[in-house]
Amino acid sequence: MSHKAPKSCTLLLLVLLICLPQAFCQAWKVGDKCPSTIDVVIPGNSWRREERNEPYFDTMASVHAALSNCPNITSLDLRVTLMGCSDWPDRWSFPFSLSGGEKYPPLTRLRLEGYAAGDKPFDEVSWSANSKRRSYTPWYENVGNYILSGNMWREWTYRQIPREQREKNNIELWLDAMDWSRVEELALLDCSGSRMDPILTSTPSVLTGLRRLELECGPQGGALQFVQKLQNNSLTHLVWTGSLNSTLPSMIEKCQGSSLQHLDVHRVEADGVESLAFSASDLEPLQRMPNLTHLSLNVARNGTWPLETLSAISEIPSLRTADLWLDIASTCRKKMADVLYPETKSTECAGEDQYRLPFINETTTLEVFKYMRANKVGNELSNVTFWGGDWTRPWDGPLYFPPWIENKRTKVVCTAKDGQEAGGEECIVLDGAYYWKGYGRSYYSEDMEF
Repeated sequence: MSHKAPKSCTLLLLVLLICLPQAFCQAWKVGDKCPSTIDVVIPGNSWRREERNEPYFDTMASVHAALSNCPNITSLDLRVTLMGCSDWPDRWSFPFSLSGGEKYPPLTRLRLEGYAAGDKPFDEVSWSANSKRRSYTPWYENVGNYILSGNMWREWTYRQIPREQREKNNIELWLDAMDWSRVEELALLDCSGSRMDPILTSTPSVLTGLRRLELECGPQGGALQFVQKLQNNSLTHLVWTGSLNSTLPSMIEKCQGSSLQHLDVHRVEADGVESLAFSASDLEPLQRMPNLTHLSLNVARNGTWPLETLSAISEIPSLRTADLWLDIASTCRKKMADVLYPETKSTECAGEDQYRLPFINETTTLEVFKYMRANKVGNELSNVTFWGGDWTRPWDGPLYFPPWIENKRTKVVCTAKDGQEAGGEECIVLDGAYYWKGYGRSYYSEDMEF
């Protein structure tokens, strides 16, 4: 004999299943417990929360509210992006009040990606500043929207503010709201476009406490000048990824050579592009840096290892560890990057021919590691990690066609036992063993974070 649950019970269970998780995890609002750190992707990052009973941040406005009301926040890691095909952030910068007076806690760690630092609150409401946006809409609709949205009243209110104040952009308002001299670690990611330029031009003089800097930029323009304007010999860690040029080592040695302990200047492999690899002469300035213990950079190979460059790295007296970034796509494979469906159009570059020689495995990397240790000057070289292929973040933007190199990668770690000058070296493949045979990492690998 079967028994059916009453409809009222079924409805109650359904409501609980829908509402109960939301009751334990809701968007942060003023009055909630203040966090000490914020690590957020906008739009929304409830999917990243580690504990379901803690509020999460889903808008730029909510992050701004927390920073304005929680004096104990010390770290902000913020990425603003277009998620998927249609999920947009509520805005691309914080909604600072144009009249000023807001206060942020003195952050010691700040990471920004996709932040529109040049946004101007006045332009957001101004009738004249939005003339292009109105060009495809009838005039009477534009007037109605201008009035009903409240922008007419806001523009009139803003015009009562002194001109110098009302023309401030977002980063200038942020500089007024926070003590930037307390920032010890700063990362500006995806800063090759115009969105980050106001940060690069406005903040060097106030970053007097900066010790760790990460830039994902090209070497020209604002990023290069930004580093040159920082207080000399103040950085201990510098990471510069993205486009590089051969003059970077010389510039870095001149500006930060005495203080740097950790230097990372590399580019992750991309389809159709040869990663810039520094020559032995390019690396000579690094040999004059007395405290440099770790170096990360691209190394070129095409059939043989660049022994002269490897020797130049080994001649940095203070160096103890290194990361070597290697392209794995062969020359013929890179030439096929712009060909639509290349596998159907050519048989000259297929199978293992698509991969650069020597292959990256325990045997080849052990030879390189032993060579570098044998030619080491000064401190002993205890660890070298070999990174090959694509180590970029999994794509989470709009629909696109993945390049051939995507998720093809390998990692080999070589270490030496303490106190053994030779014979104690060991290399282990941690990812992408036999990548040239197509045994690379699956796109939907279990330990990937979505």
